[in-house]
Amino acid sequence: MRSTVLWGILLAGTFGCFESTPFDDDDPDAPGETAAESDGEVVEEAEADAEDAADEIPYCGDEKEPRTTLSHIVDGVESFDPSVVLLTEGQVLAVGAMMQRDWRTGSFSNACSATLVADTTVLTAAHCLTSWMGTTRPADVRFAVGRDIAEPQYMFEIAEVHVHPDYRGSGGADQARNDQAVMILAESASAAVPGIQPIPINRHPLPDGFLDSLVQNVGYGTTEPGGGGGNTLRWWTTEVVTEVSDYDYTVYGGGVSSVCFGDSGGPGMWTFPDGLVRVQGTVSWGDPSCMDYDHFARTDYNLDFLLPYVGEEDPCGGLTWEGRCEANEAVWCVDGVTYRRDCEACGQVCGDAGPSWGWYCVP
Repeated sequence: MRSTVLWGILLAGTFGCFESTPFDDDDPDAPGETAAESDGEVVEEAEADAEDAADEIPYCGDEKEPRTTLSHIVDGVESFDPSVVLLTEGQVLAVGAMMQRDWRTGSFSNACSATLVADTTVLTAAHCLTSWMGTTRPADVRFAVGRDIAEPQYMFEIAEVHVHPDYRGSGGADQARNDQAVMILAESASAAVPGIQPIPINRHPLPDGFLDSLVQNVGYGTTEPGGGGGNTLRWWTTEVVTEVSDYDYTVYGGGVSSVCFGDSGGPGMWTFPDGLVRVQGTVSWGDPSCMDYDHFARTDYNLDFLLPYVGEEDPCGGLTWEGRCEANEAVWCVDGVTYRRDCEACGQVCGDAGPSWGWYCVP
């Protein structure tokens, strides 16, 4: 991809939701009042003012129960467009590269892009794992995660490779049909890389609002027009959805920024009406200019193939107790239930409130 979006969010402070109301006491030495009367009036006025202040406390939304100590998950990295998708650091780490073995040297280098969509399941394109020789052997591929996979944060070995049985790789307009595959990791991703969070796939028909919307694309592909130049870095770009078919959708880079060679199998992501970010497609093919139209295979079309490998959807969509900030709202999930608190309504901002509170409203 040829452009990145850099965003920074710096939120800090301590928390508390209510301002104290100063009491406007009468002068206790005023003429005609005894000290006892004066003290009694002050107490009555203080109680009345306190009741008034309590009545004026704004309702900000759900209350969060603190905890004593747990790890802290940072939200919002300088890569994706937060107006399109808002990912945790762990979800960003879920986007990786499919590494392929060089049969001459035995070394591995990035060939396609891929996404961790369940704890041991990685989603990519079928054409990345097939050739005239058949399906690629698990021993000949790896899944690498990290910003620069020349020095990956972790490289997973693959136990199984499964290509959609109906993928034909016919090329042309029909190329994206069934162009999806999965790699099964040889170990648990969450155990090997603490904090990594799978990004769930979309399992339902794309809603009406999807057409003409912006989607977030990401991968490790080449960065020059026409596919020139080598690259080992993860790059992000947004493109507008211009067409939707039953098995794929088309995006347009506007002649400026788009996916390219090596981005194949990488995810297209969107924030769905329920507020969850999902992978709704994978890069299949596109214009050789790498700046115009690209086609993504839809996950909901290939659901019968994918379900045995991805399992049931996490009702929290990767959202944890630590939560995250969405604009100026604190959002977190407990036991499958998502909670929200409007920090602005409380005269606060959403930020890091420490390990006992996670991401919450702070002054």
